[in-house]
Amino acid sequence: MIEGLNLDDVHEIMNRQLDEGATFAQLKCHHIKSRRNFTWHSGKLISSFKMNKQVWVLRSFNNGAWGVIVSNSFNEIKETAGRSARLARDIANRMGASSKVINDIMVSKPIRQLRALSSKEFIYPENEEVLLFLRESENIGPANSRYQYLDSLIDFHYWDSEHTRGVKEYFNVSLDMNHFNESNDHSISNLSLCSTHNTDIPFNYSNLNWQPELQLLGDTLKQESFRGPSPEDMPWVFSPKAFAQLLYHTLGPTICLERPDPFIDSLNPASIDGSAISSEKLTVHSSPNIFSDKPFLDQEGIPAKKMCLINKGIFQNLLLTRQSAFHLNRSLSIHKKKILAGSSRSSIHDNSIKPDLQFIEIEVGDGIEEYEKKGHVYIPHLEIHKVHTHGNTFSLTAKNCLVTKYGGLHKRHLQRMHLIINRDDLWHRLLAVGNNSQTVHIKQNKQFYSQETYSTFQTPGAVFKGAQCSWN
Repeated sequence: MIEGLNLDDVHEIMNRQLDEGATFAQLKCHHIKSRRNFTWHSGKLISSFKMNKQVWVLRSFNNGAWGVIVSNSFNEIKETAGRSARLARDIANRMGASSKVINDIMVSKPIRQLRALSSKEFIYPENEEVLLFLRESENIGPANSRYQYLDSLIDFHYWDSEHTRGVKEYFNVSLDMNHFNESNDHSISNLSLCSTHNTDIPFNYSNLNWQPELQLLGDTLKQESFRGPSPEDMPWVFSPKAFAQLLYHTLGPTICLERPDPFIDSLNPASIDGSAISSEKLTVHSSPNIFSDKPFLDQEGIPAKKMCLINKGIFQNLLLTRQSAFHLNRSLSIHKKKILAGSSRSSIHDNSIKPDLQFIEIEVGDGIEEYEKKGHVYIPHLEIHKVHTHGNTFSLTAKNCLVTKYGGLHKRHLQRMHLIINRDDLWHRLLAVGNNSQTVHIKQNKQFYSQETYSTFQTPGAVFKGAQCSWN
């Protein structure tokens, strides 16, 4: 429990929302118990800082609309609590929502659910351990690089008007590396690494498994630059991280029902089942158990469940929130029986609640060894942006790639590869999925103060057929 917090005050706030006409209300607190930032360059600590803060969020739901109040003080939330429900009611009225309450899209919930914190006190890494980790990273990675380290220990507390109580604790760690030209301060390469740690298990920097990526980048930059046939004539081997990034950024908006989306708009209004969104090599599940075997509540108080999203390339299920389920139910009656997977969380950018690919498991395939033995382009990570003028088109940039030929006897560094491609074309180029999975963590697009857990993927590598691209 948060020090000085009275549960009677929480219940009073919930009851006040219902009295003001809300059908559902929730109160959340992200208690950032400790947050540290270290900047390391050329064997020296440039700067560091530490902070402790709380972020309180009160939300009220009324006929498909949310009202939101955000503050760093619980007392301020208590004093202005009525504004949240009135704001939700005003938004719903402006949207022209019916006053009829639709209940069949809501998941029935047991009363007073509880997820307790770990019984063991989390041992926070000392500053000396962080500096030792940065020295080791510098020795492994490329020379003349700057490292930005950030960690946060966070308690998340949740209460709602259905008497749900949720608590969880997690430890976020991230490392951003920028490699500079020896002649000037211009960054010519970068690498971003992050991990969300379950505090039930003792933390150790060696378990982050970041050394292979730093080592690969260092080795790749030492190779001679690639000069040869176009990479589009070779298969592209995606690392587990690059494969997770590709799914998160290109298929994530569809799975989470972010409109406008050409694939969703083209679906049969009676059903979403039976539509191919990828080659048959891809099977994807929302799997909360890959992070922890304890019960998990999302930020709407919904217990997370395992759900098949894509089965052998066929689209199966959407990830929904209370709000998106409400509006989807009004337009497509067939979705009344769709359940909420427990995948929602708040957006730091605009304080709205959105479905998200929090815990994703990509099923292993038959393996990619036969492609790795041949000439191929290895892609360690991606930068992905949607081309807004073309709807279903994405810009992909891969840096620090490695071109391998003659069974690994001939390797060359490929500094940058770029392409603009239609998503349907891209995912139907999937040739094979690996048979060994790794845990990969990906930051949200609009991450702020690291107050949310990073998205966790359990994924193998994959092979795609090459496409037309530019490279240097």
